[in-house]
Amino acid sequence: MKKKWLLILTVTLLSFIGLTAANHVAAESTVSATQTKVNLMSDPYGIDQNANPSFSWAMTDPSQNSDQSAYEIEITKGTPTGSPVIDTGWIASSDASDVHVQNIDQLANNQLYYWRVKVKDNHGQQSDYSNAQAFTTKTDWQSTNAIWAVKQGTKEPANFMFARKVINIKNPSKIQKAVMSITGKSNAQSRQFVYSLFVNKAFVGEGPARNNKNEYYYNNFDITKQLRTGKNILGAINYSGDDQGFLGQLTVYYKDGTKKVLTNSGNQKAGWQVMDGTKAFGENDKMNLGTFYYTAAAQNLNQNEYPMNWDDPTVKTNNKGWTTPVREDKFTVGDQKLVSYPSENVQRYAVKPASVVKKGDGHYLIDLGKEIVGSFGLKDLDMPSSSQMEIRYGEELDNGSVKYPMRTTNTYDEYWTLKKGQQSLSNTDLLTYRYVEISNCPAKLTKDNVEGLALHQPFDDQASSFKSSDQLLNQIYDFTKYTIKATNQDLMVDSQSRERGVYEGDTLINSLGSYAFDNDYSMPRFSTDWGINNPTWPAEYGFFSVMNAWNDYQYTGNKALLTKVYDQLKTSRNDLFTNQIDANGLIKNTNTSSSTMNAVLMDWPQSERDDYVFGDYDTVFNAIGYGAYVDMAKMAEALGNTADQARYDNLAKNLKQGMIKVLYDAKTGEFRDSENTDHASEHAQAFPLAFGIFDNQDMATKLADAITQRGDEFHTSIYGAYFVLDGLYNGNDSNQASKLLDSKGLRSWSHIMTDLHSTITPEAWDPSLKPNMTFSHPWGSAPAAQIVRGMFGIQPTQPGFKTFQVKLQPGTVKEASIKVPTIKGTIEVSYQQSGTQLTAHVTVPANTHATVYLPRTDSSSSYVKTELNSGNYTLSN
Repeated sequence: MKKKWLLILTVTLLSFIGLTAANHVAAESTVSATQTKVNLMSDPYGIDQNANPSFSWAMTDPSQNSDQSAYEIEITKGTPTGSPVIDTGWIASSDASDVHVQNIDQLANNQLYYWRVKVKDNHGQQSDYSNAQAFTTKTDWQSTNAIWAVKQGTKEPANFMFARKVINIKNPSKIQKAVMSITGKSNAQSRQFVYSLFVNKAFVGEGPARNNKNEYYYNNFDITKQLRTGKNILGAINYSGDDQGFLGQLTVYYKDGTKKVLTNSGNQKAGWQVMDGTKAFGENDKMNLGTFYYTAAAQNLNQNEYPMNWDDPTVKTNNKGWTTPVREDKFTVGDQKLVSYPSENVQRYAVKPASVVKKGDGHYLIDLGKEIVGSFGLKDLDMPSSSQMEIRYGEELDNGSVKYPMRTTNTYDEYWTLKKGQQSLSNTDLLTYRYVEISNCPAKLTKDNVEGLALHQPFDDQASSFKSSDQLLNQIYDFTKYTIKATNQDLMVDSQSRERGVYEGDTLINSLGSYAFDNDYSMPRFSTDWGINNPTWPAEYGFFSVMNAWNDYQYTGNKALLTKVYDQLKTSRNDLFTNQIDANGLIKNTNTSSSTMNAVLMDWPQSERDDYVFGDYDTVFNAIGYGAYVDMAKMAEALGNTADQARYDNLAKNLKQGMIKVLYDAKTGEFRDSENTDHASEHAQAFPLAFGIFDNQDMATKLADAITQRGDEFHTSIYGAYFVLDGLYNGNDSNQASKLLDSKGLRSWSHIMTDLHSTITPEAWDPSLKPNMTFSHPWGSAPAAQIVRGMFGIQPTQPGFKTFQVKLQPGTVKEASIKVPTIKGTIEVSYQQSGTQLTAHVTVPANTHATVYLPRTDSSSSYVKTELNSGNYTLSN
């Protein structure tokens, strides 16, 4: 008892010291509002004002114990300094996410607005207004008729098409914003972007995202900075194998408050020109860069047929080959509708190669240093003669050459024909590659002539960080951070190589990884919504959709997705398999036939199932079901549905009791795989631990010990490893979690980085375990989430980080520090261990509250608990 009071006194004293220092600083500081977003987006163009958009911000306040007491939002039309069209006045509230503004539906369509917010804290301080953030409202399309080009000499639509429009602008300085709304169809066959938008030769963006049932997406790009005095050219390179169509509209908002639609491609006399791109891209219908799952034509660029300078306003426009477009029916039919893409636009980032090695006459091997997802370009290449070069791309090398018929069955092989003289050109492919091999190139190639063109959403590398005394763990963190950055295009997919499939289980791991590194929540939300509308075959992935939706609410504090998908989730997957629950409270599902709807996946590939024995009642499937019912009950409570809350609470309670009664062996302290076997796989311990299927800490310890006794290597796939780590941290066994993260065996991240030379997490631990594996598969990024959520225990405990926990489980790592961005601001935690003594430093953002758990000096599974308001603290156990 004396020791317990000593621990509490130490924490209190150190907290008081931190409090005194912080109050001294606060007197010289001011409160401010930062991280402003509309619908979770930093570039909120095309917001539907009739759909009750949400506003969010973070309050920055160095004063200790600071909460927001009130806010005021102002919206102006056309310019940031105009008269307010909406002013909320001061509203007494601590809300800073999922904030809604009355009468916002009265804003006009297709109009530019600015919003800003100021806040008060509970110490009487008031901020200045935040920086004004521009947003536009729902696009008013003058026409939604699509245009396209036909193949020369035929009436058939071309697969490749150039489109352009010349715009003359007298004085760009009078323009406040110029916003291009643009879309293309169809990308169902290719599962990639239809258009690449250029303005005056400058790349602007690509899109659209794949349609979500009846929703077809358009993007909105701010092209103000790309415009020039006089002649401007809007240009787009388009690719689609079926149901082709292009639609673009440019709206200019002037500083005097007026606006004008300068062009809409669907108008009868819009003046757009199109060109059949078949020959320019090599008449290559039979060369498929895709796989069984999708078709993406190789881009065999031919400079003899390519319209050079087609989008360059500084040279005389060459109209040879350009025609008036074929106008098609409206872009959408029936109940289909055009919707502004609800996430950040994909951007292109030039990547300079790490090395360019000449292997022979005209033969070069290029290493970008890291794998990218994107396209490829050659620039300022001085060709002494015309030549057709072969260009091969790949994720791996095979005896010093690029492995271009990839394991994934993609064949990344193109032929580019270049003219004599200096030239630059690039494709608009969506490839996953690190290495490039070029043959028959008469020009000298250097690092200055070659660039990878990475395509991904904006990513703030400085928003998050991690450093520890464990150098391997530092490398793993950076490895998974780059994985998330490089693979987040317009939709979270398994990989952009073999399938480009949106799998709910992949989205779970990818989303939690994204939350660890950046506070952009819009893409995980979009992917969750898309996955619910387009379910995949694994039975438990329906349960993961529930968890994805709940996680979105926990991290954002925004109910919009819950409200939208709740009823849909209830009726999905045979009413979430509730009609398959029997008197034991357990779910029966005997379907294990892979790739058939509602079959149990368990783990993948099948060889990574640790000899799992399936039965009527599968431990893994039921554990995941329990987790889903728990989250459904929480959703029902959040939405005020008390009847559903009670129902799902009861389902979860009965299922947990049934699992312990039927599937748990109290003598061995292990869960069996299923009811009619004594086999106890690693999965059968990890998943119950991860989802809380244990009655007490003693039971959790036994389950964790069962994993520990199997040695310091995973017995699951790289996907299953997420649940092993999650289970160990949930069961308070951080030592074993540390050992598995530090493992150097076949099933380890060390092996992936060191032996496979992977720079993005792959689909499997090793090709020997899955010969057709990809090297660009973010479901392997478990450490991204588990270092944050497990090792540091940083998790929201109320939606939108109104409250959160820090539960330090250092394991074998003696010291470490981490920075985690959230919707409330940045959480920073560091610690140092000396024996059993641990000292921690915690920064709690303003307008939130933390519960910090430090491991006791006399126990590895019990903790000292401390409640903290905002501020900086030093704590000790």
